[in-house]
Amino acid sequence: MAALVQNVSTQAVPVSPVVEQNVLASVYRVTQAAKNEFQTNAGFFTVYEVGAKALNEAVDRFFDALSLKFLDPRYIAEVGTTVTNRGLDVVRTPLGAAWSEIRGTVDVVGYVNQARTTLQIPDLGEIPLQAALERARAAGDFPAVWLIEGLGEVYTERAVSLSKPIRDLWSGAEIPASSLAMLHAGSGITFAKRALGTITPYSKSSEIGRALEGFLEQAKATAQPGYLGPIIESLGLVTRTWFQEMVKPVMRSLKQIDAVATEYFWHGAGRAMYFSPVNKVPGFSPWRSVEIEAPDE
Repeated sequence: MAALVQNVSTQAVPVSPVVEQNVLASVYRVTQAAKNEFQTNAGFFTVYEVGAKALNEAVDRFFDALSLKFLDPRYIAEVGTTVTNRGLDVVRTPLGAAWSEIRGTVDVVGYVNQARTTLQIPDLGEIPLQAALERARAAGDFPAVWLIEGLGEVYTERAVSLSKPIRDLWSGAEIPASSLAMLHAGSGITFAKRALGTITPYSKSSEIGRALEGFLEQAKATAQPGYLGPIIESLGLVTRTWFQEMVKPVMRSLKQIDAVATEYFWHGAGRAMYFSPVNKVPGFSPWRSVEIEAPDE
């Protein structure tokens, strides 16, 4: 019996690819659920962004070491250039300017995510759109832009939950034209979060495709003439900001469905890179992120 137990215990048990994918998908969903708990808090979001960036770079360097990349002179030169450039950025960037950039980014994230509270939006029932828009405009020109985007997200989410037709969401003649772009962008945030919440990086390509087709159907049904772009851009913004592991799977699938939508997607992803708090820290840059992440010119 002892020999039998020893024999069994020393044999590797193969793991089914399906089981492995399910486990990875479950871990991904747990991580996303934790992230959703603090995504509306600008301070926590900033800390998460910086921490995730540091962890990812540490993991990359670890695997580079395992693969003996440090023996390649080109790799040493590349790492040296990166470290040197970051050092120069730190030296050249005044502390006050860097802090101002970070604070501005945190403010933008806060305006969008706290629109419900700032604009006194009720927790249940219809949202008085005109009153909310007036409160947003009264906050000042800069806050108003982002508060209106947040209003668009909350208003769309409420309409969907109440099963209201989204086709007439922004068709009211009383809505100022200056507010339409950001209200549409807010709708895109709602549609994107809902679509991305149904899939993982380990979902079948057909499942990802169906989720994106559903997003595009909602976008086209909601958009007033000339405002489809802001809705689709928000897919890139949301994916790059809160679902970073989904960027490549979404891009691949979207490119097969709608090439023009893919360009809007990357414009939104670029916006996310620009507003990423970690890219405001001296030594990091949204332009460097673009060079690394964008698939083509």
